[in-house]
Amino acid sequence: LEGRWWTAAPRAIVTWSFAIFVAKVVVWDSVLGWGSTPALKGDIAVWAGWVMGVWFGGRTLEKVARIMK
Repeated sequence: LEGRWWTAAPRAIVTWSFAIFVAKVVVWDSVLGWGSTPALKGDIAVWAGWVMGVWFGGRTLEKVARIMK
């Protein structure tokens, strides 16, 4: 089942949603100064941290796990 569209879609949706949020905060709010977005709070802030960690560190963890196997 790995790699099917219905198993890959939730991961892609969450990742791209967060990427759009980060781009909005960095480009629109900070660089261009055209808005302000309130800080993430509570569980969603924790989830966002996990998304970033998996997004940037996921492949590294896969490689390390493969080596240790």
